[in-house]
Amino acid sequence: MTLLPSLKRFFSDQNRFPDGPGSPRLGDSRGAKLADGTALYVVPASRGGTCFVSARVEVCHRGLLPQQIAWSAYSGDAGLTIYGLAGNQVASIEVRWPGGHRATGLTANVFSVTRPFEAKSVRALPPLGRLVVHYRDGRPPATGELR
Repeated sequence: MTLLPSLKRFFSDQNRFPDGPGSPRLGDSRGAKLADGTALYVVPASRGGTCFVSARVEVCHRGLLPQQIAWSAYSGDAGLTIYGLAGNQVASIEVRWPGGHRATGLTANVFSVTRPFEAKSVRALPPLGRLVVHYRDGRPPATGELR
C-alpha cells in the first residue's frame, strides 16, 4: 500500500489555509515505524514544517518546541502512542506516568513510545503522564505534561 494519494490529499487539504505547510518535499521524506507497528512517512514541507502521514496519522508541525521536539499522540489497542521528531541534541525520550514509565531512543531523529492506557470512560481518564526529554550535551532533562 502506498500513502502517496493520501499524502497529496492531505497537503492539498492543509493548503486551503493561508498558513498551510506548502508543498511536500518528497525527496527529503523518510519512512519510520512507530512503537505500535504503524508505518509512517515523515515529510518535510516547503514552508519549513514537518508532516507525519500514515493510515492512522495526518498532522503537521511548524517546527520544534523549545525542548527540541515536536510531538503528537493517538490512542489504539496497545495504549497511547506518543511520536514525533527530535533535534540533534536530543538523546532519548521518556514517558512517565503514575505507576510506570517507558523510554525510547531515536531513529533518524524520529521517536515513538507507547504508554499502556485503559480508559473506563471519557469522564474518568487517568493522568496521561509527562514527556521527559534527555539531551546529549549534559543539560538537565526537560519535561512537559501530556494533555
